[in-house]
Amino acid sequence: MTTLCFKTVGYSLALGLLVSLAGCGSTETKLDAYPVSGTVKYDGAPLAEGLIFFEDPGKGVNPAIPIKDGAYSGKSPPGDVKARVVKTEKGEKDPMSGEEKIKETPLISGLSFTIKTGDNKLKEIEIPKAP
Repeated sequence: MTTLCFKTVGYSLALGLLVSLAGCGSTETKLDAYPVSGTVKYDGAPLAEGLIFFEDPGKGVNPAIPIKDGAYSGKSPPGDVKARVVKTEKGEKDPMSGEEKIKETPLISGLSFTIKTGDNKLKEIEIPKAP
């Protein structure tokens, strides 16, 4: 009788665990994103290296899109978005790991774009050098 009771409790616990896990899934929301590309000039010349971020104020920031020799190509959420540009430069080496650090310098933020379905070739971004 005791063995039967333990088996019943064991099966009940296993079933309860399976039922509770069945509703578990990723709570991460995936944003729709569409291709974007364009160019960035800093102080009149193509930005050597940097990052551009597109964000939908209601949904968050998409991953950074690398800028190389003034050009970028990646994905952005659709609709009215804000963009910011960061200049990146190689810095000194980390004494512990020996890896080269990357220095990030914010250049501009609050740029407004409207992203539509399909490919989006965006207007050139011109950033004057700060005084």
